[in-house]
Amino acid sequence: MRFLQATPEQQAAIDRILDGKTDPEPKPRTGPLLLGMGPAAKLLGVSRDTLYRML
Repeated sequence: MRFLQATPEQQAAIDRILDGKTDPEPKPRTGPLLLGMGPAAKLLGVSRDTLYRML
C-alpha cells in the first residue's frame, strides 16, 4: 500500500533496485560533516547539557 503512495522519484528508485541497477552517484554533502556541541544540540532541539548526557 505504501508503494502506491510513494512519490514518482521514490517509485523510480524502487524500480531501479528491483531491476538490479545501482543508484546514481550520491550528491555531495552540502552541510558540515562535524558539528560542535552547541549547533548539534540546536539541530536536535535539546539543550547542550541534555546532549552531553545523551553522549
